Amino acid sequence: MLTAEQFNQAVRVRSLVIQSSDPARAPKTIKLVANNRSVFEDVESADEPQVAQVLELSEEDVAQGKLIQLRFVRFQKVNSLHVCSSLSCALSPC
Repeated sequence: MLTAEQFNQAVRVRSLVIQSSDPARAPKTIKLVANNRSVFEDVESADEPQVAQVLELSEEDVAQGKLIQLRFVRFQKVNSLHVCSSLSCALSPC
């Protein structure tokens, strides 16, 4: 699954919460890409963007909806955020 969020102005993203009613089917790995207009920089060559952070999730984290802190430096001035789950990760095999 790929989710893209565009913001009207730069924001500071400090944390995420990922919760599922069925933790066994929830993604185990999440990749975050910040400040790219699209997931692929160049559609023709399909260059992969720089992943800002990779999150490894346990079933307990997803079942309880635990707050996941993000790297402070990487998410200070975020204009867009792409979230790629391990279920169908377009960036690379998770």
